[in-house]
Amino acid sequence: MKKQAAGASGSIGGSGTGGLINSLFESTSDPILSLVHAGRWVWDVTTNANEWSEELWPLYGLAPHSTEPSYASWRQTVSPEDRDAVEAAVHNAVSKGTEFNSTWRVNLPEAPDEVRWLMSKGTPIRDEEGRTVRYAGIVFDITEWMRAEEIRRESQAWFNAVFDSNSAVKLILDPLTGRIIDANGCAQRYYGWTLAQLPSLHISQIHVQPREALRMLLGAWEERQSQRFEFRHRRADHSIRDVEAFGSRICIHGRTYVYLIINDMTERKRLESLMAFRLRLFQMSGSAEEPELLRATLDEAERLTGSTIGFCRTLEAPLIAEARQVRVWSSNTMQHECRMEDCEGDMGMDMDGIPGKVLREGKAVIHNDFKALKPNRPLPHGHCDVERVLIVPLMEGSAVTAVFGVGNCPYDYTEEDATLVSNLAGFARDIIARKQAERAEQAMQEQLNQSQKLDLVGRLAGGIAHDYNNMLAITLGHVEILLEQVSETHPFFNGLQAIRNSTERSALITSQLLAFARKQTNRPAVMKMNTLVEECLPMIRGAMGESITCAWHPGPESLSVLIDPGQFSQILINLCFNARDAIQGNGTITVTAADSRAAGNTDKQAPASAVLTVTDSGAGIPEHLLPHIFEPFFTTKEVGKGTGLGLSSVYGIVKQNNGQVACTTEPDTGTTFSVSFPLYAEASGTEAPADADASGSEGESGRKILIVEDEPDILHLVRKILEKNGYLVRSAPDAESALTLNWKGSSLLLTDVMLPGMNGVQLYERMHAADPELQCLFISGFAPERLDHPHRLQEGVNFIRKPFSIKDLLRLVQRKLQPPPPSGQR
Repeated sequence: MKKQAAGASGSIGGSGTGGLINSLFESTSDPILSLVHAGRWVWDVTTNANEWSEELWPLYGLAPHSTEPSYASWRQTVSPEDRDAVEAAVHNAVSKGTEFNSTWRVNLPEAPDEVRWLMSKGTPIRDEEGRTVRYAGIVFDITEWMRAEEIRRESQAWFNAVFDSNSAVKLILDPLTGRIIDANGCAQRYYGWTLAQLPSLHISQIHVQPREALRMLLGAWEERQSQRFEFRHRRADHSIRDVEAFGSRICIHGRTYVYLIINDMTERKRLESLMAFRLRLFQMSGSAEEPELLRATLDEAERLTGSTIGFCRTLEAPLIAEARQVRVWSSNTMQHECRMEDCEGDMGMDMDGIPGKVLREGKAVIHNDFKALKPNRPLPHGHCDVERVLIVPLMEGSAVTAVFGVGNCPYDYTEEDATLVSNLAGFARDIIARKQAERAEQAMQEQLNQSQKLDLVGRLAGGIAHDYNNMLAITLGHVEILLEQVSETHPFFNGLQAIRNSTERSALITSQLLAFARKQTNRPAVMKMNTLVEECLPMIRGAMGESITCAWHPGPESLSVLIDPGQFSQILINLCFNARDAIQGNGTITVTAADSRAAGNTDKQAPASAVLTVTDSGAGIPEHLLPHIFEPFFTTKEVGKGTGLGLSSVYGIVKQNNGQVACTTEPDTGTTFSVSFPLYAEASGTEAPADADASGSEGESGRKILIVEDEPDILHLVRKILEKNGYLVRSAPDAESALTLNWKGSSLLLTDVMLPGMNGVQLYERMHAADPELQCLFISGFAPERLDHPHRLQEGVNFIRKPFSIKDLLRLVQRKLQPPPPSGQR
C-alpha cells in the first residue's frame, strides 16, 4: 500500500512495541480473539505493508485472503456514510504520530440490511530515533454494544419526553427518606417552587393530610408495584389542591424510587361533590323543611372549603338600613363553636360590617385576616372566634335575599371558594323554590311527567323503527332473491322461508310498536278481528313471562270490524298488560273474540257487534275504584310502576271508533274487560289486489331508472332487483351526486325521502322542473306522516315503506311506468 501525499495512511490500528507486535503475529490466529470477536493488524508506515490476522477478515466481511491486505481493500469495507470521517481520523493520527481510535460501520454488499459496527485502536511504534515506523492495533466487533447504546439513547429520549417535556406533574420520590429526588417543569409551574427548590423538599411539606396517610403512601410500594392515591397537596402560595397520585416503583442504580404522576382533580372533585350534593339536597326536599335544607347546605360548604363555621341569614324584609333576618347555623357551629345564649334567635345585621357590604354591593367578600378589621359592631358575647371569613350574596334578580358565609379555614380563601359557596347557595335557593312551588302544583306536575315519559317512548320508537326497517329491508330483499334461485326441494329452501317469515313478523312488530306509540296516522279499514288478535299475540305472549298463560279463543271467521290495525293493537296490548299487572304469581289471561248475537245478548234491537274480551285471574278491582279506572292518570300501582294512561287511552280509542267498553270484576276472582265494535259484513283490508304481473313487462323492459339511496346495502339490493327484471339502472348515494349524473332520459326516479343534504322530495321537484315526464317513487323506513311533505306521499301510489317485498316493489315500479289511460277512459 503506497503512502499517499499529505499524510495519507493505510490500514488502521497499532499496539505496543516491536517485540510485542512480533509476538502478536507469531501465529495466524488466536482463539481468544475469536472468542471476543476481535482481529489484529499491523501497518508499516514506511512501506505501506499490511498484515491482517485470520480473525480480521470476517470482521471486514471478506473471505480469508480473498484480496491483498491494503489500505484500499480496507477502505472499501467501510460504509460510505462513515468513510470520510474514518479517513480523517487516520490522517490526523499519522500526521501527528499519535494513537488512533475510531468506530465505523462495515459495508456488507452481500447483506445490505445488516449493520455491523467495528472499533479499532492503533498505537504508533517508533525506531531508535523516535520516528513512527509502524502502527499496530486491534479491531473489535462492537455491534451489540452499539445496539445497546442506541437503546439507551432512545430510552433517555423517551424519558426526557415522558418526564421533562410532559404536561403532567411528575415527581421522583425516595421512599426511604421521603425526599423529592427530581421534578419536571410542569411540577415547578404547578406547585410554585423552582426546580432547584423542589428536590430539597420533603413530601410532608406538600402533603397536608395526616402522617398515617403519608406512611401508607411510602410503604405501599413494598407490597405492590403500582398504587393510586387521592391526597390534598399544598402549593407555594399556601393554596390546597385535591390531587390523584399514580405511583410505581422504578430502579435506578440498584436503588428503588417512587415515580409519581400527579393529576389535579380539585375542580373535578368539587363538581362531582356539587352534583352529588344537589341530588342529595333534592332527595331531602321531599321530607325536610327549609331550615334543614339550609343547614345541610352549610355543612357541605364547610366540608368542601375546609371551614369550621357556617352561617346563613335570610332577609324577611326589603333591604333597609337595619335589615332583619332569620339565622341558620351549620351543624358544627351549633354543636361545637357557638356559645351564644340565643344561637337560634334573630339578630340585627351590621350594615357597616362585612354582611352589610355584601348586601349593599351584591358581591362576595373575602377576608383572610379578620382580626385586622375593626367592625363598628363587635361580635356578640359567646360568638366563636373568627380568623378568616368568606361571605357570598344570594341573589333573586337584582335583589339580595340572603347571605351565605363560612369561616376559619386553616388556609386563605380564594375566588374558587367563593364560586363554590355561591353554587351551593344557589342549589339551596333553587330547590327550596321548587319545593314551595311543588306544594301547590304537585298533582299537575305528576301528570305532566307521565305525559313526557310516554312522549319519549314514542319518539324513541319512531327513531329506532327507521334504522330497524332499513335492516329488515336488506334481509327480506336478499332472502327473496335467494328463494327465487332455489327450488322447494333444495335443502336451504325451508330455512330461507323461515328467515323471510321471521323478517315479515319483525316488520309487523315494528309497525305495532309505532302504532302503540301513536306514531302512525289513523287509517281505519274493515279487518277480521281474529287476524288482528293473532298478529298481536306473539308480542303479547313474549311480554307475559313464564308464570302467566295467555289463552286465545277465536271467533267466527266472518267477524269483521272497521278500525285502524294499530289502534286495535293498542287496545289489546293495553288490556293484556293491565291484566298481567293484576296477577300475582301464576295466572291466566284469556282473550276471546265473539259475535254479540251468539254471546248471550238478549237485546234484539241492538245492532250486531264484534266483542273482544280480556279476562284475568287476578285479585279484581275494589268496587269503589271502578268509577275511576278510565280516568287519565288514575292508577292503583306503585309510584314508577304505571302511567295511569293505559285504560284511558283504551277508552278514547274505543269511543273514537263508535265502540263500547265495559268492566266486570269480582274480588279474588278476576276482572273482565269487554270491548265491542259495530260488526261489518266482510273484511276489505286484508290484502290489496295483486297486479297481473309484478315483473317488468315488455313495455317497461329497457326503461331507465335512477335510484338515489344513502344506505349502500339497500341501494345495491334495489339495483340488483331492477336490473334482473330488465331495467336500465343508474344509482347515486345522495341528491348532489344524482344531479351530476346524466339522468335526463330516465323514466323513473326511485329515491329515499330522507337523504343527506337535499331530501328526496326536493330532488324530485328539481328534476321534474327540468323533465316534466319524469315519474317518481319514494321509499323510506318512516311512515309518510313522519316525513316532510306528507301530503305529497301516498302509500301504495308513489310511496313504498321499508321493508318491502320484491313483488311489491316491482308492482309499484310497473304501475309508475305505465302510460296514463286515454282521455275519458276509467
